[in-house]
Amino acid sequence: MRVHIIGGPGSGKTTLAQSLSDQIAVPSYSLDDVAWHPYGSGTRPIHERVRIVTDLASQPDWMTEGAFLWWIEALLKSADTIIWLDVGCRIVHRYASRSIARDIRIRTSGG
Repeated sequence: MRVHIIGGPGSGKTTLAQSLSDQIAVPSYSLDDVAWHPYGSGTRPIHERVRIVTDLASQPDWMTEGAFLWWIEALLKSADTIIWLDVGCRIVHRYASRSIARDIRIRTSGG
């Protein structure tokens, strides 16, 4: 089975992917891990991301999750199921408020 879960921040993509992956016994992959180099050394180039997801898409079973669209065409074409998680207004408000508060703390602390 090949499943891709997509949705905005805080929509529950990772939680759902881990739960479903355990239930149907397929490996789960986060597209954040594909997008970013390990150990916080920046993002991978697009061509490298495309190569990784193309390799993943060729596997017989997988579960992927992430909000990226522009470099995951191979996954979307190969998926048996695509799950779209919609985020409610309360969650969007909470994330926006948190982000604004973080920006204010950084500016006032000189960071």
